[in-house]
Amino acid sequence: MYLEERVEHLEKQIEELKEQKKNEQYLSPAQFAEKMSCSRSMVTKLVQNGEIEALRLGKLIRIPMSQFEEKEESKKASWKDVVFKGA
Repeated sequence: MYLEERVEHLEKQIEELKEQKKNEQYLSPAQFAEKMSCSRSMVTKLVQNGEIEALRLGKLIRIPMSQFEEKEESKKASWKDVVFKGA
């Protein structure tokens, strides 16, 4: 009985995650740089260093905005504080 409940719970979590992905907003490095008031090359370097998680679609790079929204909600910090660690 416990195993069936656990499977149902996991299936619900999977559906919630799929729904979140559908509503996800992705920005290009240029769009993200404009939003952050910094250069595109700075954003690209942050992606390469792993400081910003990004999806790679061939040569295209897309940055999911949810990673910053979650951090911002927990810390109540500005976008620049989240990305540039106090800059």
